[in-house]
Amino acid sequence: MSSTPPTLPSRARVVVIGGGVIGTSVAYHLGHLGLTDTVLVERDQLTSGTTWHAAGLMITFGSTSSTSTALRCYTRDLYTRLEAETGLATGFKPVGFIELAGDEGRLEEYRRVATFNRYCGIDVHEISPREVADLFPLARTDDLLAGFWVPGDGRVNPVDLTMSLAKGARMGGVRVMEGVSVLDIVTGVTAVTPADRPTRRNRCCRSDRFRGSVGAPGSPFEKGIDALHARALLYARARFLLEPRKESRPC
Repeated sequence: MSSTPPTLPSRARVVVIGGGVIGTSVAYHLGHLGLTDTVLVERDQLTSGTTWHAAGLMITFGSTSSTSTALRCYTRDLYTRLEAETGLATGFKPVGFIELAGDEGRLEEYRRVATFNRYCGIDVHEISPREVADLFPLARTDDLLAGFWVPGDGRVNPVDLTMSLAKGARMGGVRVMEGVSVLDIVTGVTAVTPADRPTRRNRCCRSDRFRGSVGAPGSPFEKGIDALHARALLYARARFLLEPRKESRPC
């Protein structure tokens, strides 16, 4: 990262806060929708939060919501084709996924899920414990009743995926800015007073909408905003106090 503080815009139609896989995905899709007046800000470097140590599972099986299942299928398709669009690999490997049923309750549940998922177009197969062992020899299968195998599911590399999404966002006209901390979200004001600016390094970016992809204690999103789960779409007229980092960090 450059030691030169990033040049912050005075306003943006949308500000996306957080440069992990969620934030970059939001920015990528906003760019594809034509919302090029969008800025993504990341306090450190892309993926430096929870994304870098995520498991990276890409699973379509398991939901009884048609909306959730459609999103999962769309996501798997996106991860399959994103490299061709951006030139950066996502690390997606369709190695297959097996859900294991070890008791009658789980077996009944997964059969219901599998039936619904097949209705939604997912290629899921109920297999025997012996077939589980054939597909995954390291598994202990003597206490299993069945498995549910989805050959097209697999895993991605979370860091590679985020970088590919970020590049796609930039290609769509979105600005991605690293080393910018969000200090506060000030709503319902027409101007930012000197008291709102603890240091001269702060900048104010006015925005009609924001999307937070983080929700850590002490962050501006701790106040009743469930930023990691798409349970509701939040809109706010806000001004953001943005702080570029001074120090440079090795790549």
